Amino acid sequence: MTGLFENFKIIIIGLLVVFGFYFLFEMPVSFNEVKADTATTSLSVGNSEPTVTNVLLNSLVDISLIENSATTVTATATVSDTNTYSDITDVYGRLYRSGVANAENCSTDANNCTPTTTCATSSCSDNDCVATCNFDLWFIAEPTDAGSPWDGEHWVAWIKAVDTSASSSTATNSSQTTAVKTLNALDITDSIAYGDLAAGETVDPLSKLVKATTTGNAAIDANISGIDMCTDYPTCTAATTSITYQHYATSSLNYASTSDGVVVASTSAQLLEFLSTKPTATPSNQAQDIYWGTYVPLGQTVGTYEGVNTFAAQSD
Repeated sequence: MTGLFENFKIIIIGLLVVFGFYFLFEMPVSFNEVKADTATTSLSVGNSEPTVTNVLLNSLVDISLIENSATTVTATATVSDTNTYSDITDVYGRLYRSGVANAENCSTDANNCTPTTTCATSSCSDNDCVATCNFDLWFIAEPTDAGSPWDGEHWVAWIKAVDTSASSSTATNSSQTTAVKTLNALDITDSIAYGDLAAGETVDPLSKLVKATTTGNAAIDANISGIDMCTDYPTCTAATTSITYQHYATSSLNYASTSDGVVVASTSAQLLEFLSTKPTATPSNQAQDIYWGTYVPLGQTVGTYEGVNTFAAQSD
């Protein structure tokens, strides 16, 4: 019985060996290896148009012009693109009076609409940049402050951002009311040369011309005053000739024609009404001619006399 059992064990062990070799060498490979496969992925990222926000003109301060020149006015904004700031290629700007025809498409005019300018970007991070636009605003720019012809209007900064796909958007400082201030200013020829006159002689009619050029953005008149001329100017302790001997007018009138518009000069300012209007071009295309004459009284001391006359611009 024991021998039979031992034989059975031998048979079982043999079968296990046989089947082990079978499974090891004859079974399909898939039972012994793990295979991997792949799936491709794809994504199309669409373009987002840039945006312009937070437009600020001249730091919310009303604009002061420079006589007979241009002043730089700055507007800033945040320009953004969700495709990152590097997708923004260009930023442009214009500055114009709010009531001008065609708004940002206005015709370039130094009175009310600047040329389109290229704006700089800085402080860029993630999707955003700061855009800075500088505009040259000339002295003739139309005023919009209280009492001006354009009272109730304001100046508008328009800014446009463009991306690599040529998509764009714009914004203005529409919630602000930044004004251009009125500038009353003039430039005077620097001398009134009466020449050589003998005692008792008069420059008659008025013929010594002074040109008062308007160098601001409004029509003006002038307050005119003067001092006595003297032979030891500016001390004036020697011989003098009274300021009242000098007369002036806006045309070449007779010296004594005070009833026709001739003004007797005074040490106190007197208003002279100009015929000129607001300049509309640069250099200024508006000026007022002022004609002067004087009288040398009998007995006046011989000598060379000097003095100063003052012209102060006054709102028309």
